[in-house]
Amino acid sequence: MSRPSGRREGGFTLLEIMIALALFAVGAVCVLSTFAAAIALHLKREGDVRAARVLEEARAMAQDDWDAWQPSKRNPFPPVRKGQPSARDPSVTFSVAYGPLQGQPAGIDGLPSGASATVVITTGGDAQRVREFQTFLVRSGPRAAELKESMTFEMEKRLEKMKKNDPYGDKDAER
Repeated sequence: MSRPSGRREGGFTLLEIMIALALFAVGAVCVLSTFAAAIALHLKREGDVRAARVLEEARAMAQDDWDAWQPSKRNPFPPVRKGQPSARDPSVTFSVAYGPLQGQPAGIDGLPSGASATVVITTGGDAQRVREFQTFLVRSGPRAAELKESMTFEMEKRLEKMKKNDPYGDKDAER
């Protein structure tokens, strides 16, 4: 069968197919790069959430250390905690270093009543990441040295002494 000379058969030329493939490749690269960026952002955000959970644990531990610490002139701050594994996430460790807090007044005994805690959180896994946070600690209660010199402590000692010397105190309690 012969083809009429003026008529062209339907179909795509090689040039049209190559242009279509190039446009498809550009679109595919754009979509895949968007997916890659979304996955990277998701992993970063997941690491931030894990670090935030561990930060609360580290802050609580630092506050407990600060409240329990009996400072002295030689050692006004608790010792540094290094590589403490998280109770919530074993693949995450944290370290806490204590230091002076600028502008914080000293206590009655001349020792600092507040401290600065630097918390360094290291997340494990394929992409190890280190985050550093600064938190401030203030005693949640008085130290023993402050209690012995406080006005309330002195008044309580006098009151106990007066109760011991009161001849009528015991008789009223028996009635």
